Amino acid sequence: RTEFTGEILTYRKDGTLFWNDLSISPVCNEHGRLTHFIGIIRDITARKQAEEALLELNTSLEQRVAQRTAELTTTLAVSTVSRERLQVEIQEHQRTEALLQRSQLTLNQAARITQLGAWSIDLLDLENFNSNPVAWSTEMYRLMDSRPEDIPVLTPDVFFARVHPDDRQRVMDMALQALANKATWQTEFRLCWADGSERLVVETGEFSFDESGTPQSMMGAVKDITEQRQIDIKLRDSEMSLKMALEGAGAGSHELNLETGLDIWSDELWGLFGLAVNSAPACLATWLQTVHPDDREQVGRIVETAIAEKKEFEIEWQVKLPPGEAPRWLMARSRPVKEKDGRVVRYRGLGIDITQRKQAELSLDLYRDHLEELVAERTAELSEAEAEQRRLINALRLLSDCNIALVRAKDEGQLLDELCKLVVESGSYLMGWVGMAEQNVEKSVRAVAQSGFEEGYLECIQVSWDGEQAIGCGPTGTAIRTGYA
Repeated sequence: RTEFTGEILTYRKDGTLFWNDLSISPVCNEHGRLTHFIGIIRDITARKQAEEALLELNTSLEQRVAQRTAELTTTLAVSTVSRERLQVEIQEHQRTEALLQRSQLTLNQAARITQLGAWSIDLLDLENFNSNPVAWSTEMYRLMDSRPEDIPVLTPDVFFARVHPDDRQRVMDMALQALANKATWQTEFRLCWADGSERLVVETGEFSFDESGTPQSMMGAVKDITEQRQIDIKLRDSEMSLKMALEGAGAGSHELNLETGLDIWSDELWGLFGLAVNSAPACLATWLQTVHPDDREQVGRIVETAIAEKKEFEIEWQVKLPPGEAPRWLMARSRPVKEKDGRVVRYRGLGIDITQRKQAELSLDLYRDHLEELVAERTAELSEAEAEQRRLINALRLLSDCNIALVRAKDEGQLLDELCKLVVESGSYLMGWVGMAEQNVEKSVRAVAQSGFEEGYLECIQVSWDGEQAIGCGPTGTAIRTGYA
């Protein structure tokens, strides 16, 4: 669970090599459990190539100087060189020295920009380690908060005096372990500057051995990673804040790569989909399998169309969950991310749990349906009451008109005809008729008056007031026998 910082040589997809500065930091949750790592990669190929070119140039120039010096020595020994030729050689030598100085200056500037200091120790006396000669690069002096004129004689103790007391023994032990194992070592520690501030550095070192296995020297590089570590901490804090915000909102985030088809889902989003983290490939196909069958075709079509047109989309759907689990609804909003060249390669978005809102909407729908049923029932009741009121009014009007007809009638036949007519006109019935109970064997009922639309009805029916016959048990026969309608 330790952090790692170093320079590594890796391959690109096309097979070419490139150098990168890699920093990997572990991230733990609130329980101290390791959840994932955060890595920062910085391409330093250009710097490496510049350093290699400078070293090659230095080597070439040194070889040329040595070659010309040898030539001059040989020439002076065997013959007399003309003053003009010697002057030319001297000028060329001066130019070569100037080139060497500029090369060294460029190399020092590259080391300063990358905050990389180099050191070496000749292991002349392993018993008295502090007496071994030490060499520092210019950037190493700056990292140690010193100047060359401040330290007449460099010794290992000068270096360890700047190492934080809590880290000092660990750094020594790691170097000794690497010596015993004849291996390279790398470690992080703090340097204490004169103003009381601290700088976090990472050191990489190794030993060189002769043919018998005796250590001859040790060398290494120290890189200031203070700012980089602060960035790492800010990234972790930002990620933790985002995680807390997503958890509080019942949401999760994702980033879809259109070229690879792979989707990066946050841990929260896996849970919203009803899946264990990394239990399946994170992609559109896996997501669609978590969508309820009733919504799958529609949301799939919306997403496919939006991606094809490189547009933002917003969808809602019900999650397909195992039987017995409470239903869950999600809403997703995702938008395209443009690259520097204007191409859309990625989509970023959020998935939010909207179950409470959906349940509230369903409750409102049910309540609205219930209210509509109540309104319909009440409307029916009012309609029935209104119809009953109309029947009552018609009955009262009919009774009043019948009383008037009774007063005005000259004989029984006229009265009965008028009453039948009033039943249709004032009572709003389709037909009205009056039957006379016959005192014959069949106890039949004879129609003596009628009004309204009857289409031969009275000619076809057989009505009796004999209670022992089926045709005598109707409303007409019952009214004749009992005197009640």
